[in-house]
Amino acid sequence: MTIQQLTEFGKALRIARLNNGMKLKDMAEIAEVSSAHMSSIEMGRKEVSGSIVEKLANALRLNHEEKEDLVMMAMRSNKKVRIDLDAANDSGLEAATLFARHFSDLSPEALDRITSVVKEEIKKNSKEETTM
Repeated sequence: MTIQQLTEFGKALRIARLNNGMKLKDMAEIAEVSSAHMSSIEMGRKEVSGSIVEKLANALRLNHEEKEDLVMMAMRSNKKVRIDLDAANDSGLEAATLFARHFSDLSPEALDRITSVVKEEIKKNSKEETTM
């Protein structure tokens, strides 16, 4: 697979790794995965978890904006999303289930509205955490 065939995340990760003089093995150690697993992440054959993205972003000394860009690229490269519903109440369970089952039926405008609501809640919650 050539660099043109890599996912957006894979390209960005490989470029950052090479710019930092790191070998694939070095990145794998930082991410606490095997070199084969790290290669599959970089090549877009394996999904990347948020914790791995966090470890890699810190190791690459990315600033906040670069880190957010890397997170977004990782999200776009993952084709599936898993939600832990163990602590969800009935409302959360219903929302997650409806969204998953009807995602492809939602218009871009509806998805934009949902995204805005979620982002507002995240901001509100992070402000509340900083004042505690």
